[in-house]
Amino acid sequence: MVWIGLLALALCLLLAVQPDTANPRIDSSACDTLVMQNEKPAGSGFRIVRFGPGRVELDGGVCVVVAGIVDEEAAPRIEGEGEGEGEGEEGEVDTSPVELVFYLNNAQWETRVMAQRKPEPQWLFLPLDVPASAADDATGFWPKLLGSLVWRSSGVRHVQLGVSRKDVAADTPEFTTAKLSPWSRVEIVEDGARVVEWKAPEPVTKGDPSGGFELRVFSRGAVAAGFVALALFSAATVAAAARTPLLRDNALRLRDIYPERLRAAQAAKRKKKAELKKAVAPDAKAAAQKALREASEEERRVEAVLDSISPELRAAEAARARAKAAGDPALAAADEAVKAARKRFGGRAVGSYSLARTQMAFWLFLITAGYVFIALSIGQYLGIVNDKIVALLGISAGTGLGAVMLGREAYGETLTEGYLRDVLCIEGSPQLTRIQAFGWTLVLGAIFVWLALGEYRFAEFDTMLLVLMGLSTGLYVTFKPGEIAREESGTPVP
Repeated sequence: MVWIGLLALALCLLLAVQPDTANPRIDSSACDTLVMQNEKPAGSGFRIVRFGPGRVELDGGVCVVVAGIVDEEAAPRIEGEGEGEGEGEEGEVDTSPVELVFYLNNAQWETRVMAQRKPEPQWLFLPLDVPASAADDATGFWPKLLGSLVWRSSGVRHVQLGVSRKDVAADTPEFTTAKLSPWSRVEIVEDGARVVEWKAPEPVTKGDPSGGFELRVFSRGAVAAGFVALALFSAATVAAAARTPLLRDNALRLRDIYPERLRAAQAAKRKKKAELKKAVAPDAKAAAQKALREASEEERRVEAVLDSISPELRAAEAARARAKAAGDPALAAADEAVKAARKRFGGRAVGSYSLARTQMAFWLFLITAGYVFIALSIGQYLGIVNDKIVALLGISAGTGLGAVMLGREAYGETLTEGYLRDVLCIEGSPQLTRIQAFGWTLVLGAIFVWLALGEYRFAEFDTMLLVLMGLSTGLYVTFKPGEIAREESGTPVP
């Protein structure tokens, strides 16, 4: 299962970096042909004349043709006021560039583009580069723009382009592509060389123009392969936790308790029954009854573990007992079946599950998966892990360390009674400190997953929320030794 998961992850990585062959990326050299020679576009004022292509990959680019940066009357010169110049004479030519502010879906983009101060059409290249570090995207522009894409099967965001001159209207776009359709980029071969040309959009006969371009963030195949890999790794982790001491309080295995521990429990039960029959004084009877209950409970626990982990071994033992009682010549075969079952299941872990280790594994799994998803989706791999996540990992690690120092390794070797009963209960009774720690772990985990998938960022948990989480896990670790002492002494758990 692990190997299949690795193959699925490799397929996810391959598809994530695979370029969109139907819509190859362009650079600034492709924008020159988008401007027509001696063109005088219709309309007046500052505007976007055309743009393209209609489908762009993240970290690609868009070509935009703008016109009317300045009015024709104001374009050539500004009035001069220097000494020795007559009134009304022309002054120096103003060639300073004009800073343009672009908007994607009405959200102001931090990238600034400089344009020539002239009324004629001119091309601009807009690189759609996502900063590798989240710290360089302080406003969270890209996660906000691309948010919730994972819930859409296409992995494509429709983007409307807007622009304004910074010295005219820096807060709202002066012009948007709401009523424009993108031009398509095509490659033709002339004299053995590839030449980029642009194809005008088809006239819109019904409805409105597309009004923007499609930004491809990831492919559906990559997402599907990633989720398959995640599911397989999850299943492998669960299988490993069921078979090994990975998430358990101790390293007990089936060979450690069977058959010696079961036989010892059965012998102790017979002995306590005999002592109970001989007891006369009320105190002696009460002590004998308590000891008999403890021996019976130990036998029940071992048998329950055998029934849950190795019913085949139990069946083989029962068949051997019947063959031995009846003097069946098949006793030798029954002995071999018992040996084979013991060898097969002897390495299975039987210790109780640990809440602290489960929390450590839970956060390790979520943070790793979230980091890989964000890095492959939008290309940000630096500055993703914030101080709140580090604090959360510290709480989880501290809980695990405290549980090991004060937990079952130091106080005994208890057997599993099932995952939920192990992590939430003591002696079958639910414990509030455990339920609280378990519940808040699930709540914070759900918030983390929602923000990682929906907004491409790690959650920045409130400080008081982390304090609450720390108190919950701290109370669990503090009460753990007392719980274990009561469990081993047989004292009823309140």
